[in-house]
Amino acid sequence: MKKIAVLLLFVLSLPLFAVSFGYDLSYEGYSLDRDSHNALSVNFDVDIFSDRCLNVEAGLKFGFDRDGFGLMGYEVLLGYSPLTYLDHPLTFLFTNKTLLSPEVKAGISTYRDNLTLLRLGVSPAHLEDVNFTYDFFAPFILIDLNGLDYEGWGLELIRATYYFN
Repeated sequence: MKKIAVLLLFVLSLPLFAVSFGYDLSYEGYSLDRDSHNALSVNFDVDIFSDRCLNVEAGLKFGFDRDGFGLMGYEVLLGYSPLTYLDHPLTFLFTNKTLLSPEVKAGISTYRDNLTLLRLGVSPAHLEDVNFTYDFFAPFILIDLNGLDYEGWGLELIRATYYFN
C-alpha cells in the first residue's frame, strides 16, 4: 500500500498533471472571400504542461461586419511553443522578465454559423510572464473545411492571457 501511495504521488507530480487555467482577450481582423470583419475574442485557456509549451483555447468571437455588431463565431485552438528565449529584443516592453516563445496555432473556427474554417497561424512575438502571456501581430490563414479551399487571412493584433496558477 505504501508503494502505491508513493507511486501515485510521483505520477501526480509530473508536469502532465500540472494543468493551469486562464482566460484571454484578443482583437483581430479577418479578410474573407465573402466578407471582412474585426472581432474581439473571449477565450477560456487550458495550459496542459507547467511550462506553457502546449495549450488549448476555446471561446467566442464578437465583432463588427456589414451586418453590424454580434456573435461572429466560436473557435477551438491548439498552440505549441517549441522554443523559449530568455534574452530577446522585446525585453524593453515589460518591467518584469519575460520569455519569448514563438507559437504555432491550429484549430477550428466558425463564422456566422454557416462557415467552418481551419485556422493555421503563427505568433512570432509570443511573450510569457509568470501569470500572463502576450501575443502581438500574429498572422493566420483560414481554409474552408467543406472543400479545403483558401477562404482568407487575418491578423491578431493583440492577445493577453491571464493564467490562474
